[in-house]
Amino acid sequence: MLIGGVIFSISGSAISNKADEAYSQMLKSERIINDICSYLKNLREVSQKYYDTLLKVNDKYDKWFKALKTTVNSKTDWNAFSAEEKLNAENTVLSVGMLYEMCKVKLVLTSKTDSNKNSINHSEIGDATAKATMFLDSFGY
Repeated sequence: MLIGGVIFSISGSAISNKADEAYSQMLKSERIINDICSYLKNLREVSQKYYDTLLKVNDKYDKWFKALKTTVNSKTDWNAFSAEEKLNAENTVLSVGMLYEMCKVKLVLTSKTDSNKNSINHSEIGDATAKATMFLDSFGY
């Protein structure tokens, strides 16, 4: 019985060590999962705000392009355009440029190594959003 108790004690200790190791691995995995979830939540928030700004610029573009299309269907000579029609054409071109610049922004910067995670490109996103906001503000939008 004494030998059985010793064997049980040794095997119980080994099982306990494995349980402690499994618990430690679980805690490490939990931290990694929480970091990833936090990153994805932040990315979703940043990208949604950027998308909203992009939609506002696109709405202005759609309005101006529709008016330009109507103008071009009846006139093709720039000199025949009224001052308002010329301004509308210029605004359409400016909005295309703004949309192009916004579409070039990379939301995520890819890590150069496998050991690091990708990062959100807050700098370029912030700059592009600020420029788009100033663009929209200049038209009272």
